[in-house]
Amino acid sequence: DASKTKYGEAWIHVDDARAMAKALLEAADLADHGHGEDDTR
Repeated sequence: DASKTKYGEAWIHVDDARAMAKALLEAADLADHGHGEDDTR
């Protein structure tokens, strides 16, 4: 069923985007703590 496949692919993209966002947040967090340039927030 084409719609079912499309739905499944959409969820795969959602998972990918979520994983990418998590990785970016973790990288930014590490960069923040690593450099300690702005401890104001």
